[in-house]
Amino acid sequence: MLLLKARSGAAAADVGHEQAALLLEQARTGIPEAAIGTIARNGSLEAAAVEHFFARELLNRGYLELCVESEAGERIASLHPISAGFELAAPSAGQGAGVLSRFAHLRWVNGGWVLEDPRVPARVDLSPLGFAALGELRASKEPPAGVGGDLAVLLSRAGFMQPAAAPTDPTADHAVWEFHDLLFHVASRRGRHDRPFGATFHLRGRVPPLPSVRPSRGGDSIRLPLPDLANATAHDPPFARVVEARRSIREYGAGPPSAEQLGALLFRAARVKAVLRADDDEITSRPYPSAGARYPLEIYLAIDGCRGLPSGTHHYDPVAHALVPVTGDAGAREQLVRDATVGSRPPPVVMILAARIARTSWKYQSIAYALVLKDAGVLMATVCLTATAIGLGACCVGTGDSEAFARATGTDPLQEPAIGEIALGSLP
Repeated sequence: MLLLKARSGAAAADVGHEQAALLLEQARTGIPEAAIGTIARNGSLEAAAVEHFFARELLNRGYLELCVESEAGERIASLHPISAGFELAAPSAGQGAGVLSRFAHLRWVNGGWVLEDPRVPARVDLSPLGFAALGELRASKEPPAGVGGDLAVLLSRAGFMQPAAAPTDPTADHAVWEFHDLLFHVASRRGRHDRPFGATFHLRGRVPPLPSVRPSRGGDSIRLPLPDLANATAHDPPFARVVEARRSIREYGAGPPSAEQLGALLFRAARVKAVLRADDDEITSRPYPSAGARYPLEIYLAIDGCRGLPSGTHHYDPVAHALVPVTGDAGAREQLVRDATVGSRPPPVVMILAARIARTSWKYQSIAYALVLKDAGVLMATVCLTATAIGLGACCVGTGDSEAFARATGTDPLQEPAIGEIALGSLP
């Protein structure tokens, strides 16, 4: 049976309309959904339409929930719209047949199972009985019987089901999206979830913030040459010319890049210009922007050929403007270089961007990883434009191996994962 029930804490005084308030009061003990439109006091067609309207509005605004209950009154499932624009399909013949959408997924939240789908601006909370009933759903041309059938009808009307047969329209099941891409997109934007969102500082007081600059874990550092910024300002090509000249360079000159070029690139694109205290936290100023000035990105270099610098894996210290050698798996470093090969031969230098995720997630909820990826995109663009200005070849690489990076650097792949790579070399 499908029932409309008032949600805990929903106050009739808050709804602002007499008939809506009456409907909410009656729903405290549960109203069969089929009865909506027939319980109006004067019984007119107009009053029934108003009753349907208020039932939908109260459901979408979180005052009501649509529940599936057994004949014994046991809760099976409850539907909770997330957006005021949610549309619950009207009852019709054949609803409940089909199969769950390939985007539907279960999560364990606050001691209970929640069914979600990034295409649907609603969630369904499942009791243990509902979880069992969900497991019994099978692709079928007919809805199942009993509470499983009621659950299937609810899911079908809410948009969690799709026809058992493959749709003829290739976009009918949103084929252009992969599951993880659509889930990530929806979870990092407002509108289709009701989780805490944005700069909530949800870890303040629970977890100390990471320092704005990661303490060095390597051996003796290698000081990089400092560029002459005054000379660069006076003699660099105009910005418009740099933007027009930027290209992804996949073939490199015979000679390797120099320590002076690499030092100029890192200093101009990624150094720390200032460290600033802010309450119980600290932030930095750098040449590229970062969400909330969190600057979670760390730069590593896999060097196979650079005049004036030793080969190996190095971490860039953006405060000291130095490279710190990193001891790790040499075979994994070689794999990182091979994976970053974008031309006929491996690049002499691979810049790897890793992220201390906790720097950003300490402040932001739901959007932390999306912000980290945006930071990486901004830094990659800054590096490529700076490389163009100083005469280095650069090419952003589409993907990399997170496990190989962890072995090459000794970092934790969940605390400081690699998220981007740039191949660097001299111009042909």
